[in-house]
Amino acid sequence: HLIDPWTGASALSRWWDASVLAASATGANIAATAALILDERAPAWLAERGLSAVLTAWTGLVQAGV
Repeated sequence: HLIDPWTGASALSRWWDASVLAASATGANIAATAALILDERAPAWLAERGLSAVLTAWTGLVQAGV
């Protein structure tokens, strides 16, 4: 369960899963959690940080990057 820090409510996201490749497991977990909260801004946010990720939407659409 994720809380959106901007609203204080449960985070609503188009992504049901986010997998991120980072230098550490902790970094990957932080980035994946951020991606879920950032919703449509996630791909750009991850790319700006040079992080490879696979984001899976509730619709089944899979987006991979970097």
